[in-house]
Amino acid sequence: MKIHFNKIISYLLTGILGILGFSSCVGDEPDEYGTPTVDYVYKGKVTDEKDVPIQGIQVAADLKDPNDASIKKDTIYTDANGEFQKKITGLYTVKSATIKFSDVDGKQNGSFQDATITTEDLVKTKKRNGWYLGEFTLTANQKLKKK
Repeated sequence: MKIHFNKIISYLLTGILGILGFSSCVGDEPDEYGTPTVDYVYKGKVTDEKDVPIQGIQVAADLKDPNDASIKKDTIYTDANGEFQKKITGLYTVKSATIKFSDVDGKQNGSFQDATITTEDLVKTKKRNGWYLGEFTLTANQKLKKK
């Protein structure tokens, strides 16, 4: 009877630990110790042709892997100084980025033409340390023309 009870306890504990182990792997961010991660920062400033900062410009970044497949899309907006910055942590390798600048606030800050840039100018800004593969920064400054 004691042997039968120990087997049941052993099976239950194995099942519970298995469920807990798998649930720790669910999510968008790396949770498990020993998972290599890398940070990507895209930032810049949007101005008009007279170098006046433009607030409220939509900045849509499409990060691509070495096979030109889209791996992360994100949208942010410029602040009062016309600046934007976003940090993304992931498990992927970014080779290039396509960044689209759109005036979505109408005539509130003036009307500007959309612009799109594609770049591979990623600069390593933090060194590798163990499983952390470092930080790479992409700076995209853009002048927009009035409509």
